[in-house]
Amino acid sequence: MTWEVAFGDRLEFLEKVAKREGKLPPALATRPHPTSHALPYLTAFKRLHSSRMIGPNGAPSGIAFSEIEAYARLLGFDDLDDRVSLVHYVKVCDYAWMTETGKRRGSGGGAKQHTSSGSRLPGDGNRRS
Repeated sequence: MTWEVAFGDRLEFLEKVAKREGKLPPALATRPHPTSHALPYLTAFKRLHSSRMIGPNGAPSGIAFSEIEAYARLLGFDDLDDRVSLVHYVKVCDYAWMTETGKRRGSGGGAKQHTSSGSRLPGDGNRRS
C-alpha cells in the first residue's frame, strides 16, 4: 500500500517514461504485484477508497463497514467466510493507507489497526468465549 500512496496516481506517467527511455524508472521497478488471491481484495479497496468521507479538518476517514457490506452484496459475496475475508483485507489495506497518508500529513498516522482478535465471526480462529 505504501507504493500505491507514493506512486499510484503517477503510474501512467511512469509507464510512459519507461516506454520512452527503454528502461524502468526505479519507482516502477519496485512496484509490488499482488497475488491472484489478493487481487480481488485490493480491487475492492481501490473501488471503496472513493467512498471515504473527509472530516472538517481535511483528514480522511476510514472506509465504513456499511460500504464494504454494500459492495459485498452487489458483487455476490454470498458466503459468510468470503464476506469476513473481504472485510478483513479491505480494513488491512485501509489501515495501511491511513497510516501512510497520516505520515505524509504530518499527523504520524493515527489510524486504528483492524484486528480480528475477539471477533465472533466464524473462520477467523479468534472467537470470544
